[in-house]
Amino acid sequence: HAEPRHYPPVDAADELSTRPDFNIALYGGGFANAGANTMREDVGSRINKTTPPMFIAHAFDDAALSSIILMNALKRANVASELHIFSAGAHGFGVRDTGLPVGRWRELCLDWLAGQCFLDSAQVRAFAREVVRPRLSTARPPFHVAVPGGDLAQAFAVQRRAWKFPFFHDRPPVEVAGYKGAFTTSSSTVPGAPLAHGVLFKRGRIDTPTGGEPVVKHDRVYRIETAIGYVIATDIATKVPTPRQALTAVEALVPVVELPGDPDAALYGARPGGPLDNIACNFRSDRFLVGPSIAPKTIADLDTLAVSLRRGGSVLHEATGADARGGQAQILMTLINQIVEQGRILHRGDIITTGALGGAKPAEKGKYSANFGALGRIDFTIE
Repeated sequence: HAEPRHYPPVDAADELSTRPDFNIALYGGGFANAGANTMREDVGSRINKTTPPMFIAHAFDDAALSSIILMNALKRANVASELHIFSAGAHGFGVRDTGLPVGRWRELCLDWLAGQCFLDSAQVRAFAREVVRPRLSTARPPFHVAVPGGDLAQAFAVQRRAWKFPFFHDRPPVEVAGYKGAFTTSSSTVPGAPLAHGVLFKRGRIDTPTGGEPVVKHDRVYRIETAIGYVIATDIATKVPTPRQALTAVEALVPVVELPGDPDAALYGARPGGPLDNIACNFRSDRFLVGPSIAPKTIADLDTLAVSLRRGGSVLHEATGADARGGQAQILMTLINQIVEQGRILHRGDIITTGALGGAKPAEKGKYSANFGALGRIDFTIE
């Protein structure tokens, strides 16, 4: 019942939302109709996509079924929640010490809170909001200034908070299309940078059928990258142990041209000053062109695949799949595992690119041709 407000605002505090960020329900009651094991209508009718995520813990030997009924309603409404039913604990186990497994609900709850980004530091929270804001008129400090002493985990926390969860109710949800590898190739221009990934968005995907030639506005792109794309065949929520197993999780290969957006001078003041800045601002991922797919078995050795980029008659770069450090299969496995480590789930149809083969090139106006050999070609124009 967070909205609507039932009294007239008095001061600035009354402008704040009364919606809780999350709910922890322990052996909860009052959700169900007495004796009927069904959700109360006045409760169930309020559960929808705006309902806060919930952590629910219950004991099997507690007579009430209300937690299961509540979870069913949350699941139907697609409210991301977590339910634990312990074998014993009766009703009212609270936070008291016990020799039973139910005593671990506190640690499980903290893990859930961390995974939902609720334990992020104040600096990470503030910077994530700046990242997703529209361009501002005044310069904002980059990550390494805004989060003093920030490390790789905090840089990924900003990326995850800004693009994984709907913390910002004043903007539409962002749908994930896949992930891009970064600092993965021998042509990387950032010495010593840790292998990393960014998020690709469905809103930025441009499919390029054979013979098509999309046109991209110059003010929306400042860099061009060519990459091999792997279309994931099945949902993945656990690490893969070998490069070979990573390849078996792929249902198709696609040529990809990534077109990162203009670095926001108003937000960053200048080009981000280090790899952590790039990770935190998601490498300014914006648009990416995807060519027709082919079966993985079509290309026997992805490391020998030749990739080139031309503008008009000029060759901008030439590379092979072996430009990826350790080879394509190794990089794919490492990226899958890192994505999972960051609390994300790869879904069937997601694309993973294994890095910019030949490095990144400045975007200039003109006609381009990205040739991926047996994987196909993407022609496009920047105007």
